[in-house]
Amino acid sequence: MPDEATIRLPNRNWFGPIFIVGAVALIVHLARPSSGTMFDDDNFGGTFWGLAVSVIGLVSGYFMTRSTLRNVILRGPCPRCGAVAV
Repeated sequence: MPDEATIRLPNRNWFGPIFIVGAVALIVHLARPSSGTMFDDDNFGGTFWGLAVSVIGLVSGYFMTRSTLRNVILRGPCPRCGAVAV
């Protein structure tokens, strides 16, 4: 195993893009005039908290996606003992 080459493993973390898609879907749902307009007196509280949750989801999804893309996972042998590890 000491002759095994060091390889870069793909990072398959889908939580960031799922958060971003969910937040955008929530914004579209809130902006769609299915039960009146977005900022009616009856809808303002739910719209405010829904937009707050979606903005938090967008920001956290962005940072999760960015850290996933910047993260490097390598698998290869130890130069001294030859044990393969991640």
